[in-house]
Amino acid sequence: MSERELRKIECTLCGGTGTRAYSKTRKCPTCSGKGWTKGEWSEEEICRECNGDGSVTSEQPSKCRKCAGAGYVVQIVEIVITAKHECPDCEGERGCWIKVTCFECQGAVYAHVDSTGHYRNVNGCPRCNSTGELDIFEDCETCGGSGSIESKEERIVTPARTNQRSAQDSDNPE
Repeated sequence: MSERELRKIECTLCGGTGTRAYSKTRKCPTCSGKGWTKGEWSEEEICRECNGDGSVTSEQPSKCRKCAGAGYVVQIVEIVITAKHECPDCEGERGCWIKVTCFECQGAVYAHVDSTGHYRNVNGCPRCNSTGELDIFEDCETCGGSGSIESKEERIVTPARTNQRSAQDSDNPE
């Protein structure tokens, strides 16, 4: 028996932001790519914007190419039940009996000694038989009351990815 499940996994390329910064080099707008400008007295000076290089680099955000801007990728995982074992906590009994205060008489048991020297119950609660307590069966938390646990194995059916076409389109920023 197996089940398939879709999992959203944070994109490892963009860290879940959906965007990536890329560097774009372009011609310096201050010196028009020459690397120098005219100073106050018509002397040539090294351009302060590009430091004489003639080009500037700017960081521009773009959609992440791996997740196409979603911040996550989808992965299909197949969960295969490999074996059933007896629950180690309840030992297959599916739970345990616990004692709780009777909700009808609130645990108020009144008794007195009769003429023979025996205790006699005065309140006579029909729910708890005048004990003030009820035995209630509580499901085991580990197995959920089934008495057994399943060993499961996960197999990745598809690697984490998104629509390849939209991811390729966002890979070529203009």
